[in-house]
Amino acid sequence: MICEELGADKNLIHYSDLPPRMTLVKHCTISKQKELLGIETKVQLEEGVKRVCAMLRQRESGKRR
Repeated sequence: MICEELGADKNLIHYSDLPPRMTLVKHCTISKQKELLGIETKVQLEEGVKRVCAMLRQRESGKRR
């Protein structure tokens, strides 16, 4: 998702075998963030990725000046 948003080559990501006893599929929840920190999600993952990538582009373009 991030490579697509930034237009980066997908070959930049290196996949390797997992160590024994690790699972590939994770089922994440945000219930603890709400319970322990009182934080509520305001944007979906896809929108968050777009915002972070836009921020990174803006930061990178400022370095080139």
